[in-house]
Amino acid sequence: MNKPASPGLHPNNPHKGRYNIPALCKALPALSAKVKRNPKGEQTIDFTDSESVVLLNKALLMHHYGIEFWDLPKGFLCPPIPGRADYVHRLSEFVDNKETKVRVLDIGTGASLIYPIIGATEYQWQFVTSDIDPISVKSSKAIASLNPKLKGRIDCRLQDSAKHIFKGIIQR
Repeated sequence: MNKPASPGLHPNNPHKGRYNIPALCKALPALSAKVKRNPKGEQTIDFTDSESVVLLNKALLMHHYGIEFWDLPKGFLCPPIPGRADYVHRLSEFVDNKETKVRVLDIGTGASLIYPIIGATEYQWQFVTSDIDPISVKSSKAIASLNPKLKGRIDCRLQDSAKHIFKGIIQR
């Protein structure tokens, strides 16, 4: 049984309402070991357990966005996908995808590549991403290259200087 959609989430956001835990476990069977019941008897995970949250994110990306590989280096931020998806869907309201080939610059993309994954799979946008952390860039490049749905859509670049935003990224 699904609860009503969360107020304020974009109509195109597939994460409205409760997570469909059985479908997510089907997409990523490893998630099943982390599923438990809340006091109302509903299936959930322990959101204070970082391993559970990473597995949930993997399952969401597999189930909703067709992502085959997604992983994070230990200790890196595991962003909440529903909120990040909402930002992308709201941004889409300002872009005419039919008339324009959209190319997005994601500054400080981090290791998770969440915004580019959602934008590339939902709207076929292309992305140039940048980060000053070599580990984040390595992780992002791995995610982009190991997922057929992302091939040719995401270019991950290392920003060599924290003093610059564009120089070395869009100005070569």
